Amino acid sequence: MSVINFKEANCRNCYKCIRYCPVKAIKVNNEQAEILDYLCIACGRCLNVCPQNAKTVRSDIEKVKAFIKKVIKLFLQ
Repeated sequence: MSVINFKEANCRNCYKCIRYCPVKAIKVNNEQAEILDYLCIACGRCLNVCPQNAKTVRSDIEKVKAFIKKVIKLFLQ
């Protein structure tokens, strides 16, 4: 379950994310950067240095809000 992902169409092989990753959790495969989930510490440095905005952060905020509403509704019954 990855938190940070790459948008392949935006990756331009500048290798900045690879150079700035403190745990070397990014590799290039078929001319596209890939995050190695088992090494990634989700520090976000790759997000900050990417000039192409080729990364996205997964957000489960809407799922959490829906779950909280459901739980509150159950307790109020």
